[in-house]
Amino acid sequence: MSGKITKQLNTVRVKMVVVPLILLLSAIIALASVTYQLVEQKMVAEMQSLGFTLVEQAMERLVDSEQTLDVIDQMLNDKILGAARAVLANQDQLSSAYLTQLATAMGVDAIHWFNSSYQVTHSAFDLILGWVAPASHPVVQFDRSGQSEWVEEIRKAEGSDDYYKYGYVRGPKGEIVQVGILANSIQALTDEFSYQRLMDELAANDEVVFALVID
Repeated sequence: MSGKITKQLNTVRVKMVVVPLILLLSAIIALASVTYQLVEQKMVAEMQSLGFTLVEQAMERLVDSEQTLDVIDQMLNDKILGAARAVLANQDQLSSAYLTQLATAMGVDAIHWFNSSYQVTHSAFDLILGWVAPASHPVVQFDRSGQSEWVEEIRKAEGSDDYYKYGYVRGPKGEIVQVGILANSIQALTDEFSYQRLMDELAANDEVVFALVID
């Protein structure tokens, strides 16, 4: 009889203590699971928001940089072609001394007059007087293109570590005027605004795994 009573008491204890504990534990686990999911969703949302913010900032910077470089490039083009046109307009004064004077007055760093055989017969500052351009030179490529005017992208000058931007204007008898501007500072600015520099800066952020530009 006493054993039966003990068994009943144990059953009651189980119902009063163990079952509530199991229910409480289940509730805690369920609450923790829901909380984890909410926190995870919030973290993912914040990461997505951060990603979109970084992308928007990067795009704004790229657009601003391209617009700035486009304005600078157009200003250089106008200056180069303006100087070349001035040479053609004053052919009656043509000499190396005149080209030197004109280069100084117009703020350009090189003016060369090529004859139809691609030889420099007049040169500001006597830089490359008498030099003949090889077939691979841009002045020959310009001549063969049939264009009346052309401006190159910034490049290193032959035998120099300096960057120049050159432009060409064709004369009436096959002559070609080449005008150049020293562009080291512009090239440095171009590198500063480059896509790769921006990607490197983004990737340096501890919260960014990788960054790339797709055309």
